[in-house]
Amino acid sequence: MYAFLVLLLALLQVVDVYTTEQVLKNGVELNTVMNWLFTKFGIRIVLILKALMVVGCGVLIYIIYPMFLIPLSIWYAGWMTWNTYQLYKAK
Repeated sequence: MYAFLVLLLALLQVVDVYTTEQVLKNGVELNTVMNWLFTKFGIRIVLILKALMVVGCGVLIYIIYPMFLIPLSIWYAGWMTWNTYQLYKAK
């Protein structure tokens, strides 16, 4: 079950990259650190590196304390629901 949650976390990262790129076509990143990183290195590169980092953390959590993947997956699913809502609200 916990391995499935790591896969779910990876899938949610794909959703995050897509929705963030789409929202930023007509919007602005409000997180000043992310905005600076986007300006300095490019949106897609930063989003992909962030996604890899989150999935890597998910793997470490799976190894160390797999029960934490349950609330983490729920939180990230909520976050991606919010991103998707913002994307379609803007259209």
